[in-house]
Amino acid sequence: MRHRGDWAVKYFTLIELLVVVAIIAILVSMIMPALKRARQNAYLVACKNNHHQIGIATNFYADDSNGMTALSNWGTYEWDGYAGYTLPPDQRRGWLYDGLNAYSDWITAPYKSSDADRAKGGVYWTYLNSKAIFHCPSSPYDFTIGVNKISSYLMNSAVNNYGAPSGPPLTPDYQFRLEQFRADDVLLFEPEQRPPSANEAWGWQDGADTPVDMKYRADYYGILLVFPPYHMDLGIISCFDGHVENIDAIEWVAATSAPNPFAKRTRYYCSPKTPD
Repeated sequence: MRHRGDWAVKYFTLIELLVVVAIIAILVSMIMPALKRARQNAYLVACKNNHHQIGIATNFYADDSNGMTALSNWGTYEWDGYAGYTLPPDQRRGWLYDGLNAYSDWITAPYKSSDADRAKGGVYWTYLNSKAIFHCPSSPYDFTIGVNKISSYLMNSAVNNYGAPSGPPLTPDYQFRLEQFRADDVLLFEPEQRPPSANEAWGWQDGADTPVDMKYRADYYGILLVFPPYHMDLGIISCFDGHVENIDAIEWVAATSAPNPFAKRTRYYCSPKTPD
C-alpha cells in the first residue's frame, strides 16, 4: 500500500540548479571558440575562392584581349579628368572600375565612387558578375569614402609597371601580355586598409598598390598591420595562374621591404620591365 508521502513532488534545490547552470556555461565556453574557428575557416575558404575567381577572370580577359592583361586601376593615370585629360574607355577601364569622372568624384565630397556598383564598370565584371566576389566576407569595415567599398582586394601595380611616369595617357609600353608574367608572380593581395578617420580622403586604395606600400601605409597611419586581423594572422595572395596562397606578415614584409625592392624582379615586384 502506498502512503500519501510517496506522491510528494520533488523539487531541485538551489545548489543543484547552480550546478546545472555552471555545467552549461562550461560547455558553452568550450564550444564557442570552436564555432568561431569554424566560422573563420569558412570565411577564409570563401575569401580564397574570391581570389581564385578573380585569377580566373584575369586569364579569361587575356584570352579575349589578344593576350593582354587588364589595367590595374593604379593611380591617376586611369582617372578621367585628371590634369585635364579626357580618356577613352580602353584607357580608363581597369580590372575593378571605370575611371569615368573618377577625378571629380574622388577628390570632392561626398566621394560618390564609394558605391560598390562602380565595380560593374570594370572589365572583370563580365566574367564575375557579382559584387560579393570583390569583398572579403570577413571584413568588418563599412567604408564610406573612396574605393575601399568597391573591393577588399588590390591588384599588384606591377601589372602596369607601377603606372605611367607622367600621368595619363597610358602608353602602350606599360601594358603587358599575360605570358610575360610567371605563374607564381603575385597578382592580388588583401591589405589592412581601414580608413584612418571619417574625414581622411586618402585613407583608401584605388584598386592597386605596390607590395611595399602596404607597409608604408600601415606605418604612416600607425595601424601596425600589413594584413587584416580577421584571417587568423595570415595574409592571402593569389598568383597569375589562379592559385591562392597563405603568407605570414613577417615573411611578406621581409620579402617586399628590402632596400630598393624595384631594382630586381621577384615574384612580388614582377613587372616585365624589371631586370632579373
